[in-house]
Amino acid sequence: MLRVIIVDDERTIRVAMRTMISWEENGLELVDTAADGKQALQLIDASPIDIVITDLKMPNMNGIELLHALAERGFSGRSVVLSNHGDYELVREAMKIGAVDYLLKLTLRPDDLLQAIGKAGELLSRDRKDREHRLRLQRELTETQLEKRNAAWKELLLEDDGGLKDSIREAERCFIPLDRLEGHLFYVSICRYKETLATGKLKNRKLLHFSVINIIKEIASNVTDMELVDFGDGHYAALLYDTTWTEDGADSLQLASHIVRLIRTYLNLDVNVAISGRFDGLGQLREQFRICRGASVISFYREAGFVLTASSVTFDERLTGTRFPDWSAGFKSAFEEENGERLDALMSGMLGEMSDARCAPELVCNVFLILFTDLEHIVAKWRKLNDRSGESSGGGSMTAFRQRIMQAESLGQLTEAAQEALRHLSSMLRDAKRHSCRKEVLQVIAILHERLDDKMTLDMLATSVSLNESYLCRIFKQDTGKSIFQYINELKIDRAVELLKQRDARIKEVALSVGIEDPFYFNRLFKKMVGVSPSEYRKNVLEGHHT
Repeated sequence: MLRVIIVDDERTIRVAMRTMISWEENGLELVDTAADGKQALQLIDASPIDIVITDLKMPNMNGIELLHALAERGFSGRSVVLSNHGDYELVREAMKIGAVDYLLKLTLRPDDLLQAIGKAGELLSRDRKDREHRLRLQRELTETQLEKRNAAWKELLLEDDGGLKDSIREAERCFIPLDRLEGHLFYVSICRYKETLATGKLKNRKLLHFSVINIIKEIASNVTDMELVDFGDGHYAALLYDTTWTEDGADSLQLASHIVRLIRTYLNLDVNVAISGRFDGLGQLREQFRICRGASVISFYREAGFVLTASSVTFDERLTGTRFPDWSAGFKSAFEEENGERLDALMSGMLGEMSDARCAPELVCNVFLILFTDLEHIVAKWRKLNDRSGESSGGGSMTAFRQRIMQAESLGQLTEAAQEALRHLSSMLRDAKRHSCRKEVLQVIAILHERLDDKMTLDMLATSVSLNESYLCRIFKQDTGKSIFQYINELKIDRAVELLKQRDARIKEVALSVGIEDPFYFNRLFKKMVGVSPSEYRKNVLEGHHT
C-alpha cells in the first residue's frame, strides 16, 4: 500500500482531495496533509512516505523549495505537483527537480488524480527493483571479493616457501595489509564438526559458518582490529592486529575463553582455541599459524571446549616406531589363536601407551591401519587355504572401518572404530577357518605355529594326528594347496620378517629362532620368498621404509 501526503496552503483543496477518491479501495493510504513545505518535511521525518502531492505556491516553504529539500535528503519516494493556469515555468522547474507529473487544480478530477498517483507508483516500483538489483550485485561482488581475499589468506598461510612469491602477489591484489602483520593469532576449531552436520544439529552449513564468524568478530572487534580466515571444515584463524597484551598471556586467554563461552551459549556448540605467540611480519605469522594448527589436534586427547597456548603442546613422534614391532607380533599371534581376551588387553595397553606419551594422532591412526592390514593378510591366508576357488579376501568390507579410523576426531572415536574393526576381522577369521580344512590338517597347522622353532619331522607330524605320512601329505596338499614343507618354510619366513623389525635383532639369532641353523640356507630362502636378503630388509626397516 502506497503512503501519500498532500501539501497545500488552501484548506479547501486539502479537504477536497482527501474526499475526492476512496484511498484504501485503490490500495493507497493518505497519511496526512500539510499546509506548507516545512510541515511536509516534519511528516516525512516522522514516518516513511512514498508519494508527495504538493502545491507550488505556498508560504514559509513553497513547492520548489520542498522538492529541493527532498532531493538533498535523498528522498526515495516520488512527487506530483499541483498548479494553476500560468504556472508553467514553475511546473517546468519542478519536473527538472524530479516531479513525475502535474495536476491543474481548477480542472482536477478523480481519474486524473488516480492516474498521476498510478504513474508515480509505477516509477516507485521500478526504482525499488533497480535498487534491489544494484544491492544484489553489490552483495555478490562483495562476496566474490571476500572469497578471493579469504583464498589469498589461505594460500599465504598454507603455501610452502617455494610458491610463496605468487601467494604474496595475489595477497597484494586483494589489498591484504602485509605491512602491518603484527599481533596474535587464534586458531579456532569447531568440535565434532562433521558429526554436528551429519546428525542435523545444525543443518545449514552456511548459517553455521555465518554465526560462528559473527560471534568471533563481535567479541574480538571490541578489543582490537582483526581479520578472520575460513579454512573449511570448521577451522578458522583469527588474526588480531596491534595487540598490546600482557606478557603472561592473561588477556589473550580471557578473550579466547569468552569466545568459547558465547559460541556454546548461542549455538550450543563447543569450540577449541589455540593461541599463538606474538608475530611480527609474514614469516613469523606463518610459523605461529603452523604451531597453532599443529597444537589444535591435541583435541584428539582432550575434552571439547578448551583454550590453550599453542607453544605448550608437544607430541611424541618416536614411540610408535620403537614399539610397533612388539605390538604387531603380539596382535598377529593373539589374532591367529583367536584369543579375544588377549587381543582386548593388547589394544587397551597399546592405546594407553600412545595416550600417555601423547603420540601424534595421525601416527596413532596409522598404527591401527597397518595392524589391521596385517590381520587382513592372515584372514586372506586362511581363506586361500580353505577355499581355492578365487574367493575375494574380503578386504573391501574393511573400507568403512578404515574411513572411520582415518576420520576419528578423538581417542574415544578411534577406540570405538578399532574395537568394531577387530571384532569384524575376528568374525572373518572364524568364518575362514570354519570352511573346510579337515581337522587333522588344522591340528598340524596349529602344531607348526606352536613349535616353529623345533625340528618337526614328517613322521612326528603324522604320528601326532594318527595318520600315515603319505596320506597326511596328500590331504594337506588338497586342503591348503601347498606341501607341508612349503607351508613350514613360508611360516618360518613370515616369523623371521616380524623378528627382523625389532631394532636389536641379529640375523643369525633370527634364523635360529625359526629353526634354521644354516645361515646360508636362511639367506637363500629369505631372498627367494621376500625378494631381498635379510640384511637389506632389515636396513629398510631401520630407515623406516618398510612401514
